[in-house]
Amino acid sequence: MSPVSVFATLPILLAIASPGGASIRLPKEQAVPQEFVVSVNRYVEMHRLVTAPLGPPEMCADAEELLRQEWAFARAIREARPYAREGDIFTPEVARYFRAVIAEVGWERGLDLVGEVEDAAEWDTEAAVVEVNAPIPWNAGPMMWPSVLAQLPELPPELEYRFVGRDLVLVDLFGSVVVDVLRDSLPIVEPSESS
Repeated sequence: MSPVSVFATLPILLAIASPGGASIRLPKEQAVPQEFVVSVNRYVEMHRLVTAPLGPPEMCADAEELLRQEWAFARAIREARPYAREGDIFTPEVARYFRAVIAEVGWERGLDLVGEVEDAAEWDTEAAVVEVNAPIPWNAGPMMWPSVLAQLPELPPELEYRFVGRDLVLVDLFGSVVVDVLRDSLPIVEPSESS
């Protein structure tokens, strides 16, 4: 088999271990799971409906006013989804897709994603509490890897992806609220026998 054909078939042959121990194929040609698109669209519709009475966020130099605006948006969002829980958007199928995409991008780019998280000693990723409907801990680090995020499904302007430790977090930017969390989204690379 030529080197070209090896690389051409690599995405088909390459598998990664998911947290449940099962093996999944990297979704090189797989479309974004439709349930993710539907869930995000539903969330954004709800967001727009409940925040419309508050008006758009206003840019100002007054830090207290900015915090008041953020808290008002956060309160409206939490009240609209009091029973929100992990996995509402990152369902098992969606979680498999995201983990596979993240692992594939890390492998293709030669990134040691977990190593970089562990090396980020100046960021408080260990103490960061990430829970649905809670405030996003912005102090947990700028884990944003543009090369990884560029391969994830595009989001509406109200939402953003954020890595906190090994977790991928979906954040509502207006209220700095955690919308959903994909735990252990970064692959753990087992050390090889030769190392």
